[in-house]
Amino acid sequence: MTWLKRILLWAVSCSVCILVGCTGQVRQEYGYSESALAEQSPGGLSVFREIVKARKLSTETMVSLQPSMENRVSTIVWTPDYFPQHTKPVLDRLDLWLRQGGKTLVYIGRDYSPHADYWERVADDLSNGLSVQERARMKIQAANSANQLDDKRDTHRDLLITPWFYWRKTPGAFRNVTNFQGDWSGDPSLTKCSIPLRSSLHPFDLNQLGLLTKELDWNTIATAPAMPTPAPPRKSQFILPNLFKPLGVRYANIWNTDDEELLRIAKGVLRSDMGETKTLLASADGLPLISSVAYRNSSSRVIVLSSSAAISNINLLNPANRNLANKIVDQFSSGTVGFVSMDTEPPIKEGTSQEENKGFEMLTVWPFNVITIHAAMVAMVALIAAFPIFGRPKTLPTTSQADFGEHVESMGELLRATGGRQLAKDAISRYFRLVRRDTQSPWVQRESTNTDTSTNAPSVYTSDKPEGSI
Repeated sequence: MTWLKRILLWAVSCSVCILVGCTGQVRQEYGYSESALAEQSPGGLSVFREIVKARKLSTETMVSLQPSMENRVSTIVWTPDYFPQHTKPVLDRLDLWLRQGGKTLVYIGRDYSPHADYWERVADDLSNGLSVQERARMKIQAANSANQLDDKRDTHRDLLITPWFYWRKTPGAFRNVTNFQGDWSGDPSLTKCSIPLRSSLHPFDLNQLGLLTKELDWNTIATAPAMPTPAPPRKSQFILPNLFKPLGVRYANIWNTDDEELLRIAKGVLRSDMGETKTLLASADGLPLISSVAYRNSSSRVIVLSSSAAISNINLLNPANRNLANKIVDQFSSGTVGFVSMDTEPPIKEGTSQEENKGFEMLTVWPFNVITIHAAMVAMVALIAAFPIFGRPKTLPTTSQADFGEHVESMGELLRATGGRQLAKDAISRYFRLVRRDTQSPWVQRESTNTDTSTNAPSVYTSDKPEGSI
């Protein structure tokens, strides 16, 4: 990348802190990459999306899985706002898309709270001049965000599985990983990376797939030999639960319908499709951070990130993490990159590409979406121009019903309509005599006649009223 692009990305990443600091409000959006709210959120991916755009790759926001994405989208960045408890139809649709060849799916795990990380960093920064009370409030905010993440994690069972990886619930706190191993660990530009980690998404091999399938199979657990009942502990003895036993042994009596779906997903993985699995980056003790799972019969692959800690807005303030984000983008397929981020499973649309958008949905796809945006802007300008309000509302002046001038104008309109020339002259004469009290004007000397000398026509007006009346 050129220096200009690097400066641009640095400015975009710094704008996250500037916007948050100026508004005084931290947005809670997670995983969104396109909006002002995403730019103001520590958990947004707006900076990562700008990195993708800087690589001359077009981007779009996806709201559903459609048949047209097979030809329209080459890379999908999926950032679910929940742990990987997915349904088989959604996974099958993505698997079908990957089998087209030349596709890349980037899956980002959820076990990380950028908002809790943000509040912890601000509270621990002694150079910002905050009071003790303000730091305490920020610690409370961090604890609330961490509890929200734990609530999301505790709604699912301890083992979740997809066609490409599995996840186990890991107790304990987060730790910052700064020492790495894996294919990318030798890159000197990544030596100062810092990635918070608690649990990992583990790509499985063939042997692990068989063991996981047995662990999810109810029949296997039901036919397993009974475990001996341990002796009750003494009152002074404290025994920690064995968290490393298979889940079927520890929770043999705790099952729900989600296990049937997980078992269907595990049995649906074809061993012939599983290609080479690479650990691109892992912690020093071997927990995978970024992995690559290839399809054997196609050139597609799945890039698995254990969490969004490497590419979220707050962590891309670190230049080394931006170098890591660029290495992730290097794995993308050439073409359009689609971003999917929801707190539920993305909806699936059936039918052909011509049938998938009907009615008003046609206004949301190319080229109608561009026309719709401009038409909406023109309509807004027209509404503003048609109903201007400048300052405080004012009362418009009303027409007075006691204005004598209105009577004169009405009389003139009647005279013009009837052609009463003589009537007009007599009315003017009477005005001078009665209103003006004029005795010298030629109009005063004029008397009503029964004939018009200019036209020899009979007069249209004779006055029978006494002097001084109108």
